Amino acid sequence: MISIAYRTSLPANVPPGGRAVVLADGRVAGDGVQGPGDLLPARWANEGKHLEAIVFPAAELAVQFDVPGLRSAEEVALSLTVTLALRLDNPVRFLTDVVQDALPFHAADLASRLCDTLRTTLAPALRRRTLGELDADPGLRAWLDTGVTAALAEAADLEGRSGLVLVGVEAFDLRCQVWDEVQRTRETYFLAASVAQAEAAGRRLLDARLLSELQAHLPLKQEVVDKKEALAGLLEREAAADVRVYTAATRKEAALHAWQTALAQPPSSLLRPELWRAALGETRTAPCLAAARVYAITRSGHLSAFDAASGEACWPQPLALGVEPGDGMVMAAGLLWIPGRDGKLYGVNPESGVVTKPLSLGGCLSSAPLVVDDRLLYVSLDIEPSMRAGFGHVVEVDARQGVELRRWSLCQYGLRATPARHGSLLYMGDRHGSLHLLNTQRQFHEAIPLRSGQLLGAPLLDAARSQLIVGTAYGLVSLNLSGQPRWVQHLGSQVVGQPLLLDDRLFVGAADGKVYILNPADGKALQPPFITHGPIAASPAHWNDLVFIGSNDGYLYALDSRTGELFWQYHSGSPVCVTPAVSADGRLFVLDSSGHLSALRWCLARYTEAALRCQRSQPPRWAEAAEFWRLAGDVQEAHDAAVKAGRLDLVAALASDLQLYDQAAESYEKLARRATDSLARAAAWWARAATAWDLALQPDQADRCRRADAEARHAPLLRLHAANQPLFTQGQGGALQISVSNELDALAMDVRLSYRGHVKQAGEKALGSLGPHGERMVAIEIVPTESGSASVQVTAHYADAREMLSFRCASTCPCGSQPASIHHHYYGPTAQVGGDGVIILRGGGGDAGRAVEIQAGEDRVRLGQTAVSLTCARCHQPRPADAETCPNCGAA
Repeated sequence: MISIAYRTSLPANVPPGGRAVVLADGRVAGDGVQGPGDLLPARWANEGKHLEAIVFPAAELAVQFDVPGLRSAEEVALSLTVTLALRLDNPVRFLTDVVQDALPFHAADLASRLCDTLRTTLAPALRRRTLGELDADPGLRAWLDTGVTAALAEAADLEGRSGLVLVGVEAFDLRCQVWDEVQRTRETYFLAASVAQAEAAGRRLLDARLLSELQAHLPLKQEVVDKKEALAGLLEREAAADVRVYTAATRKEAALHAWQTALAQPPSSLLRPELWRAALGETRTAPCLAAARVYAITRSGHLSAFDAASGEACWPQPLALGVEPGDGMVMAAGLLWIPGRDGKLYGVNPESGVVTKPLSLGGCLSSAPLVVDDRLLYVSLDIEPSMRAGFGHVVEVDARQGVELRRWSLCQYGLRATPARHGSLLYMGDRHGSLHLLNTQRQFHEAIPLRSGQLLGAPLLDAARSQLIVGTAYGLVSLNLSGQPRWVQHLGSQVVGQPLLLDDRLFVGAADGKVYILNPADGKALQPPFITHGPIAASPAHWNDLVFIGSNDGYLYALDSRTGELFWQYHSGSPVCVTPAVSADGRLFVLDSSGHLSALRWCLARYTEAALRCQRSQPPRWAEAAEFWRLAGDVQEAHDAAVKAGRLDLVAALASDLQLYDQAAESYEKLARRATDSLARAAAWWARAATAWDLALQPDQADRCRRADAEARHAPLLRLHAANQPLFTQGQGGALQISVSNELDALAMDVRLSYRGHVKQAGEKALGSLGPHGERMVAIEIVPTESGSASVQVTAHYADAREMLSFRCASTCPCGSQPASIHHHYYGPTAQVGGDGVIILRGGGGDAGRAVEIQAGEDRVRLGQTAVSLTCARCHQPRPADAETCPNCGAA
């Protein structure tokens, strides 16, 4: 360890070139820098016992340190080692501004202060450059020299305040994993090439020796033949060696290209399935999921609330409790309850983020409370942080009133874990290895010594087998509900988390990094354990047939509960020491030790496999499978699964996507008949059924659905008819006749017709009431604009239902002999008819096209138009109704 400054008593033996600052009573002397040898003997005799010195062994020093946290543009980690040459120019300023009271002061202390400055300055510049640019840049050293010098000279202000002068950058080493792999690839290639050359040289030497031995015994002709054959063999082997070298080089280039391509691409959603991710701070408390919100708290006591779907913060700023929390939080009586290691139980309002009911219980609250009937909390009291004996209580708290009801003193060693409950019995373990049984009604308590080390995890209650499974320092112990032992399983490692019982399989995470799968009846292993690369302190969680468990190796693992095999894994970046929160739809909320809260969906990019898992489960979950098939884009499989699930709404939507409109209409009709609780909901299904029948080219069935809807609600049924086709001339108007009729027995009140569009003036006409089976004719005067054409919408309003009838009226034919044809657009009933009436639009004659538009809120969907052939006014040839111009003569 290199020392820059240290304290000594005078007189001090300063080494050659060394410097010392004389101190008197702990302060810097006024005369600045001087050597101890310059002091007067008389002054030393009188004051020597009170004088000290700060010795700087050398004025020149070299500091070497690593700069972490650097990455390239491909997000590849870089390792930078820098060696700086510094000169101590002003020891007094360096002592007062840098060393201060830290004596002795070493080079490592100075390096830690310079490291952050270099990382802040160099990290943005390096992130903008790729590995290829860094590797091929001839001026990389000069750039780094300049960057390091500028960063330390300006940001650290070495020449100004600290008394140091940066002489220069002596050396640096910028490395990364990719360059190391490339270098190893090159070394392997050149080693193979050297071996090949050595083999070829050995063969040539052997051939030369054979030729020399045979030359004396064979005729000259035979020698020539042998030499030719040897030469041919050498040439052949040399050519083969060239082919092998070329093949190896090609493979190397291909491997490097594939590697660079993979590094340049972003990670797939299968590897990073985050829905959202938030950075908090160091934490050891499991997140709490309640009412579509996720709550997380750091070790410093900062509580945050996030929207579970979007990840947005629900409070303006985190709530600062100022205390280290326990292992978990719970929701009870509308409040979020947080145990504090200061012995207080904090009740937080989840809407406002304000502490409403702090309750002092004493001791240390290390574990989450047990909630009973959303009213009572049972809290275990651990020993104080000073580890003094005296607390081993269980406290009963009224969550609605926020007051302590009862308290039981069980031991003197502290209760570390959350209690387990069966009826009126509570079970909990202490730090001395005893399991406590407490009857809260009879006030009966019994301690059962297990002699297996500390009991740090909550017991697991197996009600089906009337047993209690407890994790110990050596494995698991099973007891019946009265405390008598049943079986013991020695795993050879501490079990900290609570075991998970799922489908007659017991999943246990241990400190040796293994997940054991045991038979809960006898504790025997059902299959080999699943091995992680770090200790496991968290309890397992599950969703359907998947078991999720975190490890200190930074991974969250998902195991198939039936086979115990790895199905999926997620790397969080730091140890996952707490149990993840799991929503009903399979979303995971994982909190690692560095404070990253990640919302995950395990099925992202694996929809097909998720659908197959749902179909193969017992019993099959066809509704979930249908949703996954829809996300996977397989409409037919989704339709089949929806049929088996009996989801009529999903069957109808998927049948429409498959253009099975008759099946969609029948499903909508069944939904309408079943929606007896709400007429508005039934009306929406009848409207969709009518639209589907229209798309199936069965207008009679569509009319039947509209009539059934109106009759069920005792509402009128309005129909609009275009009674004429007016003739428009250039700049002159005409009268449009609209017939409004009511086909049912109900009275239609406050009927209004409004018209607007590409006309000179819009208007509205009030028709008043329209009696049962009544009919009324209305004339609307339309004046086109100067263009000679008009696009008009006539809308009938009744309650909150409306319909529109659109006309596109062109000017007369250039020859003036025939009137221009009229194009009709009809918009069908809206998706939600919340009023008392239904309006149906019909065309006037057989020359009307039909288009249906459904509107719900701000969403509007156009369902199509049936083309009808009309006759051109100029050439008298048929033309499509939706064509702007005639395809034969081009007339408008």
